[in-house]
Amino acid sequence: MRTLFLYFSLALYLTTCHSSAQMAQDRRPPQNAISGDVATGEVMTEEGGRLQLNTRPCDRDKVVIIFRKPYVKEAVGNVKCGGDVKKLVQVVQK
Repeated sequence: MRTLFLYFSLALYLTTCHSSAQMAQDRRPPQNAISGDVATGEVMTEEGGRLQLNTRPCDRDKVVIIFRKPYVKEAVGNVKCGGDVKKLVQVVQK
């Protein structure tokens, strides 16, 4: 149920318009996840015990969170971005 709620929340968020002021704020360096953090998005890379997750897969500007082992990754569905379909996962930092 929680996963479904997160998926629909992300889908709703991705379909709303962002003001140009908010877009300017979104240009920030990747953030490191801390224990207990949960995020949903598209996996950019996963190697060497490190996962980079883009939490805004349909936006021009990426918002990246870096998870390091131990973390749990679970598929939550797909999102259609224009003509592309992107796989979404939920990641929990342990």
